[in-house]
Amino acid sequence: MSDHSTTSQYGQLSRFDTFESEPLADFFAEQLQGIDTGAFAREWSAERSLDRPGLKRLYKKYEDHPSFEAERETMERLGLGEESERDGETGEE
Repeated sequence: MSDHSTTSQYGQLSRFDTFESEPLADFFAEQLQGIDTGAFAREWSAERSLDRPGLKRLYKKYEDHPSFEAERETMERLGLGEESERDGETGEE
C-alpha cells in the first residue's frame, strides 16, 4: 500500500472494516468453479458457434454503462482511439 498516495491509503484503511468481502468472494468462487468444471468454456464455445448472439446482445445492453464510458475515456487519453471491439468482435478464436 506504500505505493498509494496517502489520500488513497487513508480512504482505503478508514473504510476497510465496512467492506463486506464475503459476497464478493462467493461470487468469484462461483465464477472460478465454472472455469474449473469447463462450464464456461462450453458456454463460450456454444456462443461462438452461433456467431456470438449473446455477446452482441450484452454489448447493446451495456454500451451506455459508466464502465464502458470510463474505458473509452481512458483509451482516448492514452491515444489509443476508438476501441474496435464495440461490436463484440475481439479477433480471438
